[in-house]
Amino acid sequence: MRKITLITCALVCASLLLVHCKKNNAATQQEKETDAVTAAAAVVAIQSLGTLLSADGPGNTYELINSVLGGTANESPDCAHTAFGRHITEVYDSTLGTNVFVFHMHTDYDGNLCSPTDDRQRNEIKTYGPSPSNVKATYGETVTYHWKFKLDAAFQPSTSFTHIHQLKAAGDGPDDDSPIITLTPRKASTDRLDVLHIGSAGTTTAIATANLSAFKGAWVEVEEKVTFSDTGSYRIVITNVATGAIIINYSSNNIDMWRGGTSFIRPKWGIYRSLANKTQLRDEQVRFADFCIAEGAAVCPSTAPQVSLFKNCSYTGWEAQFGIGTYTTADIVARGGLDKDASSLKVPAGLKVVLYENNNFTGASKTYTADKSCLSSDSFNDKVSSLVVSVN
Repeated sequence: MRKITLITCALVCASLLLVHCKKNNAATQQEKETDAVTAAAAVVAIQSLGTLLSADGPGNTYELINSVLGGTANESPDCAHTAFGRHITEVYDSTLGTNVFVFHMHTDYDGNLCSPTDDRQRNEIKTYGPSPSNVKATYGETVTYHWKFKLDAAFQPSTSFTHIHQLKAAGDGPDDDSPIITLTPRKASTDRLDVLHIGSAGTTTAIATANLSAFKGAWVEVEEKVTFSDTGSYRIVITNVATGAIIINYSSNNIDMWRGGTSFIRPKWGIYRSLANKTQLRDEQVRFADFCIAEGAAVCPSTAPQVSLFKNCSYTGWEAQFGIGTYTTADIVARGGLDKDASSLKVPAGLKVVLYENNNFTGASKTYTADKSCLSSDSFNDKVSSLVVSVN
């Protein structure tokens, strides 16, 4: 939680400094009013920031994880392989230029927690019963999950399961502990990464897939946005951090995202793999960075390509950024913008944005696939109340 506090303080102080400087410069009344609106928008954005878990350097890794996710949030094989010590560590990553988490797994020594002779191995972090309510999803709730990961360039999956992420049910029902979504690297004629959906009846479907080579040796950024219900919605976008290339882009507005008897849905990240085909595996290190869980209109920081709206023409004034997805008036305000106040926008290559004059994607609309320095030339100045960003 100390990281969130520091981020909040820095942004609030910056907003206050901006207002102070303007006053000292004898700004006009209109400038003062504009600064006040800008500061208020910044505070709204701060209040809407999701729960963050980022590495801060070697040592006290479990303590850091548990301070954010609550309880004992790590499920590691330390007790089955005491000689290695802690199986989640932190290192400085030169590519990202920051500290990251490293999840270690050893084929011959690690087990399913304290069971070295089990048929599977587990090294994960999770939310669960003792976790704060703002990192556990309830029925009807919309939650955004955001993080980065990197598979080693020589990563080896097996023909059995190797999960690196799960959304799982928790409760007392007949299928309360089964996963709903998994990200699963799989050995095949062409190795791949599958996004698997498991329905209430137990049917597993690969709803999205990509060649595993797109993930090996490269940092990728993942964003999931989920509405949890029997007829919920699920969207996942996976982007190469270095190039901005979109590797996976899937969405459904009618998908089973709940379980009977479930109290809440929880995320898990790490390495959870079967030993059924042990000879296909090797010792692995998977890197993760910058976990975020954001409920409702709360947002997560992102380095993936974003459409940017600006208050003024020529890309000045307040700025609000939007990744792939749909955004109402409330979403625009949560990101630091204002309703019917945008005058220019930037659209990265490969993205498309549709601007709407009314909330909830109604009224007149304009579509853009490139930057627009002034919306007044399209008679759309100060009209944007909602928008949709998608792959072009």
